[in-house]
Order: sequence, then C-alpha cells, then structure tokens
Amino acid sequence: VKQAKRAGVSTEGSTLEILERINHADVVKQAKRAGVSTEGSTLEILERINHADVVKQAKRAGVSAEGSTLEILERINHADVVKQAKRAGVSAEGSTLEILERINHADVVKQAKRAGVSTEGSTLEMLERLNRKALEGL
Repeated sequence: VKQAKRAGVSTEGSTLEILERINHADVVKQAKRAGVSTEGSTLEILERINHADVVKQAKRAGVSAEGSTLEILERINHADVVKQAKRAGVSAEGSTLEILERINHADVVKQAKRAGVSTEGSTLEMLERLNRKALEGL
C-alpha cells in the first residue's frame, strides 16, 4: 500500500492488482523517458520501449532502422558478424550463417596449425584430427 501511494496509484483491490498498477505506472515513466507512447497495456508499452532501444542500436551500428524489431536485430547481428569476418580475414559475403561458418573454419585452421595437424579438408575433419591428437596426449 505504501508503494502504491508513492507511485500515485489506487490502493483498492487485491495485492496483485495494486502491484500491477504500480508496475504499469513505472513502465509509463520509462516510456516517457524513451519518448514513446504511453497508451495501451503494460506489455504494449514495453514492446514500444524495446523497439525504440533497438532503433537506437541500429543507428549506432549503421544499419537501417526500418521494419520490425526482429528484422532490425537481424541486421544489427549481420553487421556485427561482417565485422568479425573482416577481423578474421574471411569473406563477408553471403548470409550471416555462411559468414559464421567461414569464421569458425578459419579459427579451426589456426587451432590445427598450432597443434601441428593437417589443415586439409572440412572443419569437421580438422576437429576430428584435433580431438584424436588431444586424446593421444592423455
């Protein structure tokens, strides 16, 4: 009840109802700080706050902030993977998954070289050789 009074919400109803009103009031404050609409349910407001935050991340990452939250997050992730590819010295062309596979392959090649095993063949083949060598050392 004290929390409800501090939050400026009604103290009528069950504890759960009071807590829901306190939570909603807090989310409304967050929405105002984020510059998004305070209309609708607590969940709807939280989704708008999250979307606004993802839009800011997109701008920092230099990718389009158009579309759904998920679409924007996928573009942010892809841009990050492209940067990783450049650092790893592999092609940044293709899908996010294709790029990640190339990064992983390059990393396994480095491990194989350090361990003195062949770097020929697929990533899996190199990992099998690395594993065999590690087991031999036991």
